[in-house]
Amino acid sequence: MTERAAAPAPDGAPADEAWAFVCRVYDVAGIAPACLALQDRHGIDVSLLLFALWAGLAYGRRFDADELARLDAVATPWQSEVVAPLRALRRRLRTGPATIPEPERAARRSELLALELACERTELRTLVAAVGGRPGGPTGTGGAAAAAANLAAVAGRAGADAQPVIAALIAAGRDAQAAFGRTESVG
Repeated sequence: MTERAAAPAPDGAPADEAWAFVCRVYDVAGIAPACLALQDRHGIDVSLLLFALWAGLAYGRRFDADELARLDAVATPWQSEVVAPLRALRRRLRTGPATIPEPERAARRSELLALELACERTELRTLVAAVGGRPGGPTGTGGAAAAAANLAAVAGRAGADAQPVIAALIAAGRDAQAAFGRTESVG
């Protein structure tokens, strides 16, 4: 994920609701750098991570290992073939090529950032569609517990590095729900 503009209020469509939630969470102080550290150090797909948070908190949905593997299989090609190369190019333009003036590189970085965000939103829409719209279904636990389990499963390979991020995401997610007038999962 990358920096984003303030999240609009959701209009009721599940993918729009998810995007507004994800944007609000990502804009919370400290969340972006923590998520980017998981992404850069451990290869965690931040879009999938935030989707898992939304599904857990908003709907009490706890994904089992097979469901998460299926969702990862849906997201990974888009993330690795489209989003990651855009991100790499945008980051490369921070320092070069030196033959191109910085203002030109900055303009191209801004354009790439907008495209990268649009592609992350496409990934989120695809994940929402992959669970049939609203991710209701078997919950097993309440919203925060479901979200924590989902986050731990998605970020598992990050080990101990993931634990403080998971706690921060749960808190930020609860605040985002409250901002949208939702405090309970509807599982």
